[in-house]
Amino acid sequence: MATMKFVFNEPVWSGALTRSADALSPTRPDPTTGRERNPRRTNVSPPRSPGFFERIDRWFWRLALRDREQYLANSQDIFELEERIRRLDRAVGSRYY
Repeated sequence: MATMKFVFNEPVWSGALTRSADALSPTRPDPTTGRERNPRRTNVSPPRSPGFFERIDRWFWRLALRDREQYLANSQDIFELEERIRRLDRAVGSRYY
């Protein structure tokens, strides 16, 4: 089975990224009217403060993060630190898939 060979030409990819960034720009000219779009969004509501459960969730996350950092800080050398990091990465609760 032959593998496909991709050629990544830097000018091509940087141009594609520039075009995609321009497409998301709020001040880019509107193709239908030719005028610039309004950079201020009038239909966006102001940011809300986090609710009760969100604050509790953030508090528990900070506690877990503090415990994890303390656990890693107690390692004696770099080898033990790497082993502890591997152990935390392989834990069931740390997987996102």
